[in-house]
Amino acid sequence: LNLKRKGLNEIIDILKIIRNFKIELLLYGNNSKKILMNNKNVNIVEKGPFNKNKKKLVYNSFDILLCPSKFDNSPNVVTESISSGTPVIGQMNSGMNSYINNNIGRLINYHLKNKEQAKDFFEQALKEIIKDYSLFSKNCVMYANSELSYSEIGSKYKKLYRQKLTS
Repeated sequence: LNLKRKGLNEIIDILKIIRNFKIELLLYGNNSKKILMNNKNVNIVEKGPFNKNKKKLVYNSFDILLCPSKFDNSPNVVTESISSGTPVIGQMNSGMNSYINNNIGRLINYHLKNKEQAKDFFEQALKEIIKDYSLFSKNCVMYANSELSYSEIGSKYKKLYRQKLTS
């Protein structure tokens, strides 16, 4: 969590100024620094690392996955979250663009210099997902079953290999 590329600082900066939502932020993973939150609307709960046998429990423990990483091109956490029926608010212009569409989550720029503007985009994304949460969750599972299945991914790799071999 402490790696700058993971974007935790950007989420914290946004949450410090959020006013229209009550949020409980569950942090999973190793975190070596204390997070100070001076916002009564936000409660941070550090859960620590978990083993892979607990993934389903972890993904079912939260409503929306926040993934602000700019540099993780294909984060497993995103596909695992989608497969668990948990919508994602991910970082735009990253590898998440290949996975997240407006039926299963939102892409925003957590890394804007203007944090007030980043907060507005974040709140809008939350509002849209919360409004139709059960539909977003259902769409996540349907998307995972069709687009993230072994056969579909294998088919896409075969197509890519054929294109490379013929070009």
